[in-house]
Amino acid sequence: MKLHQLILTFSFLIIALSIAYYLVIFLPQKEQSKIDQEKLELEAKEKILLQNKVGLENCLNDVPERFMKAFEDSKTRTLSLEAQKILIDEFNKQKENCFKKYPQ
Repeated sequence: MKLHQLILTFSFLIIALSIAYYLVIFLPQKEQSKIDQEKLELEAKEKILLQNKVGLENCLNDVPERFMKAFEDSKTRTLSLEAQKILIDEFNKQKENCFKKYPQ
């Protein structure tokens, strides 16, 4: 009879320790690793957004410089109004391409 009580006591002790381990050690570690993973994902997204912002600024700054050089060229000064409109349309298309290439 004492052996049965001893076995039963140890069984309950093992079960209690298993539950305590799960609640005190395993779950908090699992939650912390989930939080760490979400933090890494957020940092990666922020890094991509920052790169896109810098890339967009550089792209948008580069477009006018290229077209200003084209209009300063002596050949483009004598372009017809229609040809100038084509250049302006191309300018706007390149600006749109910057926004497509570097989404915000």
